[in-house]
Amino acid sequence: MIIRAVTEEAIQAGDVVVPVAGGPEMTVQARSQNLAYCAWLADGRLQQGTFEIGKLRRVRGAVARPQRREPSP
Repeated sequence: MIIRAVTEEAIQAGDVVVPVAGGPEMTVQARSQNLAYCAWLADGRLQQGTFEIGKLRRVRGAVARPQRREPSP
């Protein structure tokens, strides 16, 4: 089994992450330098927090949305 370290560049807005020490899955709302601003649900309530990128593990990347095409005339 090959394990790759997640670089700071690998975590982007829209990614789903978990704290390395354990915790809930969170969605990265934005990031700035070495910080990720995350949101998650706990007991049906929206929670938000700021985490160091190095203390997060990416679970899955952002879902790519298809580009909207303008109808041709």
